[in-house]
Amino acid sequence: MDFLVLQRIIDDGDDADEDDDDDDDVDDRAIDRLREYRPPPTNYDLVPLSRRAAVLVLLYADAKGDLRVVLTIRAETLRSYAGQAALPGGRADTLEETAFQTARREAREEIGLPDLNQSFPRPFSVEHLCEFPANLARTEVVVRPCVALLHSYDEETGENADPEVSLIPRLDAREVAAVFTAPFHNFLRMRDADDWGTEDPTEWYKGSWTGWHQSNWRMHQFFVPINSRSVVKPRSSSRMQKRAADELEEKEKAGEVTRYRVFGMTARILVDVARVAYGEDPEFEHNSHFGDEAMIANLRKMGRLSAVRKATDELTQETMQKAAKLS
Repeated sequence: MDFLVLQRIIDDGDDADEDDDDDDDVDDRAIDRLREYRPPPTNYDLVPLSRRAAVLVLLYADAKGDLRVVLTIRAETLRSYAGQAALPGGRADTLEETAFQTARREAREEIGLPDLNQSFPRPFSVEHLCEFPANLARTEVVVRPCVALLHSYDEETGENADPEVSLIPRLDAREVAAVFTAPFHNFLRMRDADDWGTEDPTEWYKGSWTGWHQSNWRMHQFFVPINSRSVVKPRSSSRMQKRAADELEEKEKAGEVTRYRVFGMTARILVDVARVAYGEDPEFEHNSHFGDEAMIANLRKMGRLSAVRKATDELTQETMQKAAKLS
């Protein structure tokens, strides 16, 4: 069973447990599909260092065997996308650094996940599953999604642990206001299928079409319920971060924030990865292609995405129209 050997006692004579076993198979197959996924050639390695970034789509199985994904609320003190939900990640340090190395290093800096050169507490380990086509941020940064699986079972020793108890709450998050998790399969659904005990379990997905590089573009928004089982507030490493975390917690206690909104590039990446993992289309409308490789290639032909980044760098509709005509 590999990673889904997780504290579940299966009774072959119980119909409910048989259904649960079917669910296990769904998530097992999802991980296998991601292991087998091979992305098309990427422009990521062709753009200058100043344009490279990577994010980590970190999956793990909860105590029921269901896959969940780790997300953050960026601290208000960060220079870009402050206060927004995001995947752990950031800019590349060197041209020699692979996208996966960047994603892991940034995950260590942001949420305290051990880096490639650091050991995990037993029995945890991380397996790199695959990478996805690069996405293009409005700030003209090329973002490579890297998908990984957090193993919580050691086949050699038989030791097992619950990530939501033994690891995630102990992460030393330094650049975020909160670390939270969400059911991974739900990023293909119109409704939140998990039993959160919320008053309005249907307020999960909203989407709309917009114009973006000469085509219709589906914008996704997911609203993840705030629950003590799935939200971790960081141990403060600075006065500014403590202020950001405290302000977020005050809004939650006052009822001003009851769900975290996951949208933009982060939402799109999660939808795309889930589509491959589960081998199914989402219940809502979506773009059929993954990433922005064609548009990135066209922008390079135009002389955009140069090594020198300016504070004013931001893609305009006019630039995108010109790039689209090169296709």
